[in-house]
Amino acid sequence: MRVDLKEGRTPAQIEELHRRLATVVSEIVEVPLDSVRTYITQFPATAWGVGGVPSAAVTDR
Repeated sequence: MRVDLKEGRTPAQIEELHRRLATVVSEIVEVPLDSVRTYITQFPATAWGVGGVPSAAVTDR
């Protein structure tokens, strides 16, 4: 499972997201937990766009 986020999460939050995402996927698709792969990428706000403008220029919705 791949997740793309704006940067700013703590290492603990990313670790929990890996763990919980893998658990949910394992349960829903009925596969062993150790077969679920997660990949989380954090990008700077300047790399994101919302409604045609950089997300850094608009408030989070």
